Amino acid sequence: MVERAFQHPPRKGGTIDWTLLKAVFVLALALMASACRQAGGESAYIELLKAVPDTKETRAYVALNDYEAVRQAYGVRPPRSNEGDDLLDYLLDLSGPLLESGGRWRPIGATWISGYGQAQYLEVRASPISRYVGFGIRDVTMDVQAGAPPGVFEAARGSFDPEETDRLLRRCRDCPKEALDRYEDREYQGVAIHSWGDGLQANLTLRLSPPVFDQLGRAKPLAVQKEWVFGTTSVTGLRAMIDAQQGRGRSLADREEFRLLAQGLSRLGAHTAFMSDQTTGLEDLASWLGTALGTEVAKEQLALLSKEPLLRPYRAYAMGAGKDEDGRYAVVVLVHATKGAASENVRLLPRRIREAKSLYSGQAWSSLIEDVEAEAEGLVLLAKLRGDRIHRAWAEVIARRDSLLLHE
Repeated sequence: MVERAFQHPPRKGGTIDWTLLKAVFVLALALMASACRQAGGESAYIELLKAVPDTKETRAYVALNDYEAVRQAYGVRPPRSNEGDDLLDYLLDLSGPLLESGGRWRPIGATWISGYGQAQYLEVRASPISRYVGFGIRDVTMDVQAGAPPGVFEAARGSFDPEETDRLLRRCRDCPKEALDRYEDREYQGVAIHSWGDGLQANLTLRLSPPVFDQLGRAKPLAVQKEWVFGTTSVTGLRAMIDAQQGRGRSLADREEFRLLAQGLSRLGAHTAFMSDQTTGLEDLASWLGTALGTEVAKEQLALLSKEPLLRPYRAYAMGAGKDEDGRYAVVVLVHATKGAASENVRLLPRRIREAKSLYSGQAWSSLIEDVEAEAEGLVLLAKLRGDRIHRAWAEVIARRDSLLLHE
């Protein structure tokens, strides 16, 4: 059984609320459109999760971006080149729909290997890393970043040429001698691996140097396939990613709650998202507040929070952003232990938004969220939070550990 809850009542003065019917119709269109972004009958986000080894750290932090979905939603054409004015114009076109941080455009969790993470550090017209590896932003359709330092895993999906990457790395005329001396290539399970020593070792003299040194002078090992690029801090980590993607090791896609989160994100049309099994309950928040604010202040704050409507506990969550014919919105996907809890939270989430306030700013959530469209399907709650303000602020809700999705 599918249950729905909206902030606006279904009838006004005894007549049909056509705003509600329009919302239901638009949601149906969004679900149909998201089906076009399925890979082999599965969510495209599940395909990304297949490349991420299943560990406690990766389950805590997963950031995903579907750049092709962004381009479709906002009518932005892919760049014709991985460098120059054309690439710069493309990045500027995307600055509106995706996140802005400190005045610089950056999607959540943008990976270095995709090129999007490089854009915040490099002048895109001068010596982009794509020149030395044969791929860049133009070639990438999606990416994922998971885990915590020092073991952060990065994967990008798209169209790549492993032989061209191999040729360019072997003949890098602009590479510093130290980079050439450190370069090694090897093969694992039919996949070429390129490395430059310890991927955690910083060397500021190599900062942003070719072929792949980052803003701290680190060079992550790379594995390039026709549809995938993997990057992490060690060759051992790359082997774990290859094993996960090829089905010899356990990936996040093998976990039910993460598969359900990924499916929910695709159904809601999210083009960028974060997922985690680290939920925030009242007791979790009490511990964090006690450390951050002191015991007495924490007790006062918790006394106020406990009076607000709290969600029923859930196992994992995802938040993200999307756009449809009705405008921009944030998405919420919650995976529960029982169908009953999912159904109850369909009722409680709109109520919480109406009655509760942000722990960080003190603003009512209703001042950020114009409307809520929510439904329960089995163990999963699917919701669109309407409004430009929440579309811009959803990542801050996560980063600040704010109280929007606070549960018992």
